[in-house]
Amino acid sequence: MRNAKFNFNSLVLVVIVFSAIFFFFTVKLVNFADNTAVNDYFAIEGCEYSVCYSNLRPNGIYVGDQNTGRLMLEGDYGHDWGAAVEGRVLYTNEYTATSFGQTLCRFVKIDLDTFQKEVVLTDAILRGRCASGELVCLGGFVMPTNHPKTNPLMGAYSLSSKIGRFRDNSAVVMFFDPVSGELVYSVTDENALAEDIDQIYLSRTLEEVMG
Repeated sequence: MRNAKFNFNSLVLVVIVFSAIFFFFTVKLVNFADNTAVNDYFAIEGCEYSVCYSNLRPNGIYVGDQNTGRLMLEGDYGHDWGAAVEGRVLYTNEYTATSFGQTLCRFVKIDLDTFQKEVVLTDAILRGRCASGELVCLGGFVMPTNHPKTNPLMGAYSLSSKIGRFRDNSAVVMFFDPVSGELVYSVTDENALAEDIDQIYLSRTLEEVMG
């Protein structure tokens, strides 16, 4: 009887030891994966600054090369079609994460001399320039990556914002004069999120869109 009890206790001890070893290596592997270095550097066309996404240093807008660049403004900003420079003003997308893991976007402009930031539109995203030079933004929606139609948190957010109820693929397409920074034209497109924005809006002039 004592031998049976001893054998059972030994078995339990072996299971505990192997479980601890398995847990240790699992945690180590996860931590190793999480510690993979990320240091992406994207030049902003039309100026001397770049956007950096990194887990080695703060995300933001930098001046200088990738290894020794100096942080000018911290945050998560757009590049490529998500940024446009007019004179000494940068128009760009600014991405923020909520405490529940959703990503929100707002359209901002940044003075490249003082790095003062001004919010132009919330819940809107810059999509580039049209053929006549105006900046084209999509507004009145939450980014599809947040699954707004099925995510109850996004449903509550929409009710507390100016978005209202979500509609399939609907967005407001807005044209901004980058020199004055003013809205010059807008239209509600019921299929904007499903359409080829480049073909319908960006490849045409504002006059052609309005016509």
